[in-house]
Amino acid sequence: MLDQHIFPAPYQPSLFSCPKMDAEEATSEESNSHAFTQDNVPLVKLQDSNTMDVNVPIANQAHLPVTKSRQRESMALSDHLASESKASPFGAEARMNRGYPSSGIVSMGTRNSPWQMQKHIAMHQRLRQVERNLRGSLNISTVLGTTVVESATLLGAQQVSLLAYQPNAQCWEPVAQYCSDQSLAWWPKVSPKSSEYPNLMKQVILEGGASLCAKQSLPTAETRQWLACWPGSWLLVPILKEPLSEELREPSVEASLVQHWGILALALPSEQSWSSAAIACAQSIAIELSFAMQQAQQYQSLLLANQELQKLALSDGLTRLANRRRFDEHLSDEWQRLARDRQPLSLILCDLDHFKRYNDTFGHPAGDRCLIRVAKALLSGPQRPADLVARYGGEEFAVILPNTDTNGAWRIAQKIHESIRQLKIAHAADNEKPYVTVTMGVATIIPGHEATAQGLVQAADMALYHAKQQGRDRTYVHAHYNTLNPDDSSSSTVVAETAQPVKLTPPEEATECI
Repeated sequence: MLDQHIFPAPYQPSLFSCPKMDAEEATSEESNSHAFTQDNVPLVKLQDSNTMDVNVPIANQAHLPVTKSRQRESMALSDHLASESKASPFGAEARMNRGYPSSGIVSMGTRNSPWQMQKHIAMHQRLRQVERNLRGSLNISTVLGTTVVESATLLGAQQVSLLAYQPNAQCWEPVAQYCSDQSLAWWPKVSPKSSEYPNLMKQVILEGGASLCAKQSLPTAETRQWLACWPGSWLLVPILKEPLSEELREPSVEASLVQHWGILALALPSEQSWSSAAIACAQSIAIELSFAMQQAQQYQSLLLANQELQKLALSDGLTRLANRRRFDEHLSDEWQRLARDRQPLSLILCDLDHFKRYNDTFGHPAGDRCLIRVAKALLSGPQRPADLVARYGGEEFAVILPNTDTNGAWRIAQKIHESIRQLKIAHAADNEKPYVTVTMGVATIIPGHEATAQGLVQAADMALYHAKQQGRDRTYVHAHYNTLNPDDSSSSTVVAETAQPVKLTPPEEATECI
């Protein structure tokens, strides 16, 4: 009998490799180029320049893959299938034989017929496909859902649950569940507590799993209690937060719980029991799930970090409003969208009145606090998700209002005026007004090929300039960039409240109003 070898999974490209024969066996094989099995089935010798000779029954060659490497793997598998029925499939020695928790499956049964070997090979292939499916997603919810479905399909389980350990409550709560029969979904959810199953949970965590079956010769009280709550033939396999080698695993339950993520719980019908091969498959899935969750968590952390970096790159460090870059991007996006929809786009430019005088009187730290409070007041005006308030530069702010005509933009401007007046931020003693005020310019246009977004900004800036020329603390609407209807009473109200709208003029005539 050849010694068992442990192969790392899931990175081993070939499931099994043939260990070298010793010198005596090799000499014997060379002297018997044609030998017979105990069943008088003739053997044929396969030779390879890199490995030893392998005898394969001629009658079985039709059942084996065509390539010589596959034939060698099949014979190696036959030697690796040492009987596990007499020993416990759990515990440190069993985990080491299977490479748990850092390796995949090696031993899955006894040396049997070629048909059984082919069945084991097929199971290995299906298992590797399950592991690839787990690695195929970076979303933790998808990974958990894939685990329960694929495990039930591969092992024929009627119920599969992933139980996450809750340290505060000292219990295991289901986070994903699969039932082959809809009636099983009405059964009580599997949610064991440490206080109710102390010995069972200790066995699962320290020995690598536990099998609960009514057919056991001497079932413990905890086993009977479990089966009374959740009928079936259960297999419990621990899942680590990250795969560790046997040497790094903690020997105590308390220390192991720090490394413990949860349990993979699988149930067969009560009349069935778990084979060593199925237990090995479940343990391999648990190992791969640890890798997949670790990979998904790292991706989610990276995604959140990138989102935070993007937020910092597109927001003003002082006021936390959108910065100039974000303003330009949003204006361009909304311009293109509204050009397709033929809907109005309004822009409000705001400027704090005599803010330099404020800074000279109270100092720049007080000026920063004033900007922060004004920024919060500006946010009280726009209410829709597509609206954007940005710090345009210095003491200037901008408000982008998609799908908003001039009447709507004017009402929002008046609301901003009122919010800033309620702040009652004291201004310098020599200022015309006792409190901080703002002046605003409004421009509205229906985007199209004949105009540009930069033209809208220039129009709002022109309206702001004329509002300052007329005494500040007021709102001006641009005479050309607006959607006002002179015959509409509401439009007349806007013109009356905002004094007189300004007209877009060349730079040399910028100070002239209509």
